[in-house]
Amino acid sequence: MIEVEKKFQPTEEQWDVLLKDAKSITNKVLHDCLYDYFDYRMFKKGMRLRNRNGNFELKTRRNATIADEIEDKKEIEKYFNTDNLDIFIQDNLILIADYTQDVVLLEIDEFLVDVSKLSYGYQVGEVEILIGKDGNFKEAEEKIDNFGKKYNLEFKDLPGKPKEYFRIVKPEVYNKLYG
Repeated sequence: MIEVEKKFQPTEEQWDVLLKDAKSITNKVLHDCLYDYFDYRMFKKGMRLRNRNGNFELKTRRNATIADEIEDKKEIEKYFNTDNLDIFIQDNLILIADYTQDVVLLEIDEFLVDVSKLSYGYQVGEVEILIGKDGNFKEAEEKIDNFGKKYNLEFKDLPGKPKEYFRIVKPEVYNKLYG
């Protein structure tokens, strides 16, 4: 699947309206561990290998709003040309980030809306649509923009969760990646 998303920081009033219109509301705690090579080569290319609550995910960014996601461990192993992802990580990668987030996830029509409060003090909201590999990205982005207009959301070029993690928790890594 391909994730198309835009970030925002909701006001209390906006959040109340979103909650009222939600088909479902889910609260969850996520524990994310991100891995990379010692030189951060995956991260620099927009790739994220993440273990979230015991399940691996590989995300590759196409641009600021579009990312491919692989959530099947066998497919991730195939990507890294290994038979055992755990051993591959142990032998080749380092833990670069480790944080938790309290997430409220809303389903509104075809959209997923989540607001995450992270253990290092950052809060961010996302409106996203998942589309197939052959999906129309421009159409998906337009749908998200229209959703934002409907709820008076201001989409912003906010930093991603890992970027803020590095800025706040590991400034030396932040400087290597963004300085």
